[in-house]
Amino acid sequence: MLRILKNLRNFVPPARNPGFSPFSRSRNSALLALVCFSAIFSARVSLSAVIDLRPVADTTLHEVNPSINMGGHSHVAIGVTAKNTSARGLFRFDLTALPVNAVVTSARLTFTLPQLNRADPTGSLHALHRMLTPWGEGTKVGNLGSAAAAGEASWNHSANPTAWAAPGGEAGADYTMEPSARQELGPAPGDYTIDSTPALIDDLQHWIQNPAENHGWMLKHEDETDLQTARQFASRETANGAVLHIEYTAGPAPELRFTSIERAGTNIVLRWSGGDSSVKVERSIEVTGVWQEVAGGEEGAITNNIVEFHQFYRLKKD
Repeated sequence: MLRILKNLRNFVPPARNPGFSPFSRSRNSALLALVCFSAIFSARVSLSAVIDLRPVADTTLHEVNPSINMGGHSHVAIGVTAKNTSARGLFRFDLTALPVNAVVTSARLTFTLPQLNRADPTGSLHALHRMLTPWGEGTKVGNLGSAAAAGEASWNHSANPTAWAAPGGEAGADYTMEPSARQELGPAPGDYTIDSTPALIDDLQHWIQNPAENHGWMLKHEDETDLQTARQFASRETANGAVLHIEYTAGPAPELRFTSIERAGTNIVLRWSGGDSSVKVERSIEVTGVWQEVAGGEEGAITNNIVEFHQFYRLKKD
């Protein structure tokens, strides 16, 4: 439990004093009391789990027509045509279903390659690179799509009219220089899997901890001087879109607690950390009174009016 003066501007809670009681107060001291329930809401053992995810976005970057988008089409084109133009695929997965304390132990990507209208006797090596630049999936359809609208990706643009560092994306600027995985895929038709690698696991672990940096992967032919290697990969618009299989363990969630209290005029700003799921803040005029949820704010912080002589706050698992 924490207690602070109303005119305190910045305060970081000290270690809890077992002998302190917030219930004894003087009318002349103008005290604002806050109740902070710090608890761990998960078991103290690590649990193993698996999850299969479908892409939330996928599209093609097509050099043959650098201003088109194919984000709504039934396949993603990847490889090099007989006329020496490249196509690269982008795939992004939503990882928010994994707990924030997940530790990825294995990950693999499976793709379905439909039948081609040409002979495809052997597979070829593909490279999977972590994307560094955000991009817009788009909605265009057709084997060569149509002109990219605002916010849609094409060979020239990550999100029209924003351009890639170089057409098709530049290694080291728009996607990582080194691939996270390499795998022979093909011939078509068939289902093929990119096996787990330490770098692939690192990508996922980074995105779990930094979801704003999750821009997915680029899949491209490793040697883009190798002609007539272009293939179709079933997109998320079909029942056979890519599948990301993740195996992970989840240990105890970080301790849920208030981390700072700050007065801002007639408001109080509360910040907290920890927990393994969504958290809500509740307020009461008395500890034994009726608790009401405080609306608004953002993840990990909330601002609330100081309206009473004293107010109590608590964190609660939603």
